[in-house]
Amino acid sequence: MMPLPADLPGGRAEPGESLGWREEIGRALARLRPHYREAFLLRYVEELEYEEISRLTGVKEPAIRMRVKRASDQLRELLRDVHTD
Repeated sequence: MMPLPADLPGGRAEPGESLGWREEIGRALARLRPHYREAFLLRYVEELEYEEISRLTGVKEPAIRMRVKRASDQLRELLRDVHTD
């Protein structure tokens, strides 16, 4: 399983809080195709704009937008049955 960046929104556990949710997110991210995972993490973890991601990756901006959307859709599906206590 790939480690999640410490600055992932909501990623830091409060004292006594389970890391289960973080682990589930890590497992779900690991199941994404690499180019979807890359686009998603650059957009939402690194907080880069689509134009900047396009420059960094050499992929056209519309394709980056689609990758982020598909990654988001797949993550939503993979995590829909995960419940927090």
